[in-house]
Amino acid sequence: MKEKLEEVCKLVIEAADLLKKVLAPHLTAKSLKRIDVLVAYAGDPYVLYKIVMDRSMQDELYELVSAGEHYSQFHFYADD
Repeated sequence: MKEKLEEVCKLVIEAADLLKKVLAPHLTAKSLKRIDVLVAYAGDPYVLYKIVMDRSMQDELYELVSAGEHYSQFHFYADD
């Protein structure tokens, strides 16, 4: 499980870098820093392990996964 969580962390960091590149023209420096703070916390395999294994967070984790699945079901295309 440790290897998979490390892989997830790498993907979180990569996604955050891409997100910052896309949103940089539209966000303040403070907002961009908040992304860095979040990734520094959520991009830690130990923290992710604690979140995944903590039974008290199962409802929140389910909600997060459901939201991600729902969002990824849609494709957005520019109007032609």
